[in-house]
Amino acid sequence: MHDDLYRTLTVSQVKKRLEDMEKEDVPAYQFAIHALDDGRLVGWIRTDYILWSSRTMQFRMAIGDARERGKGFGKDALALMLRHGFDEMNFNRISIPLVSYQVRALTGLKQVGFQEEVRRREAVYREGKYWDELLMGLLAAEWWQMQPQGEIV
Repeated sequence: MHDDLYRTLTVSQVKKRLEDMEKEDVPAYQFAIHALDDGRLVGWIRTDYILWSSRTMQFRMAIGDARERGKGFGKDALALMLRHGFDEMNFNRISIPLVSYQVRALTGLKQVGFQEEVRRREAVYREGKYWDELLMGLLAAEWWQMQPQGEIV
């Protein structure tokens, strides 16, 4: 686990992170999150691992600039990632790690059906305090059940 994944990133740090990911010799998918109105880079998504034999994927995502949060970028990117993962790539399970202070992310994940599967108590030390690390998971059947009938979301 990369300690800096839980820190707020500037736009230039997000760009560098994407460039560094491209150079790594690790099989992973990376996606940039851009604003629709002007195309500015606001965040990223990266698969941590894919286990094809079990149809399982874990990914991380971040909106780099705190001023860009709460504008729906994360919600839209998550919806696209889940649709891609379950519908296009045929995964049965998708998970995402986060830290317990990421309350907005936790709330958003629960709204689309993610459940807490693992809690590593006081696993992250940040700014003088220990925080729990969580692993949230969603199964394909749960995701499909939440989709409007007759619509492709």
